[in-house]
Amino acid sequence: MSEPTPPPAPFAPQAPQPFGTAPTEPRVGGCGKPVLIGCGVIFLLIGIAGVALVLNAKSLLAWSLEKAKPSVLAGLAPNVTPADRERFESAFSSALVKIRAGKIDPIALQQVQAQLMKAVGSPGSGSVSRETLNALSEAFEKIGGNSPPAVPEAAPSPAPSETSPPAPPTPATSSPPSAT
Repeated sequence: MSEPTPPPAPFAPQAPQPFGTAPTEPRVGGCGKPVLIGCGVIFLLIGIAGVALVLNAKSLLAWSLEKAKPSVLAGLAPNVTPADRERFESAFSSALVKIRAGKIDPIALQQVQAQLMKAVGSPGSGSVSRETLNALSEAFEKIGGNSPPAVPEAAPSPAPSETSPPAPPTPATSSPPSAT
């Protein structure tokens, strides 16, 4: 048979090694260093994108309006006249000049946004009615500073002529004096 092996020596404490690997303790909670660094980088990129958006807001607005214009013109209803289309083109170009210059009225811009959503919102041929196009043109005119074309109003009432007799004066009603 074979000889029995001697039992192992009792556990002797070792001196700590200065450059040795230390046993790691399991993490109880929280996130690790790579996750924190990744989140920090993402927040930094979002901040840079936000600053870039603020600095280029005018050109982004002008670009988005230029991209929406063909879809508005492509969906015009058959009853839209060339004069309506010319009014839209004129109002659109003057509004773009004001937007690029940075002279925008926020209320007028909201009106343009609402009318543009009506015009572009429903796809299909003939979806932009004459009334919608005129409302959009009017909203662009408010931004661009154009005055809308004069709408013919009712004929003014004729002035009283000098040959007609003057109207009789109306008697003033007064209460009789009371006796006290």
